[in-house]
Amino acid sequence: MRREYVVRSCCYVWEDAGRKVTYTTVSHEPGEPQRRGELVEFVNAVVPLVTDPPTTLSVETIRRDIDLFKKLCAKGVI
Repeated sequence: MRREYVVRSCCYVWEDAGRKVTYTTVSHEPGEPQRRGELVEFVNAVVPLVTDPPTTLSVETIRRDIDLFKKLCAKGVI
């Protein structure tokens, strides 16, 4: 639950800054994540600052949490 809260908070900050809450899907390259984007990078810059020991999230976990954020916003839940 804490992870979702951190990613959701990043999405709120991103949106409040006038940025679009989204990520990019790229062709699969060996050894490279399929999801990219400035928001994904932002989340993985914040997460190590609020975790002990510092860690990052997989891009697919971030993608799922961003999609959940967008879904909940569309429903008016958050």
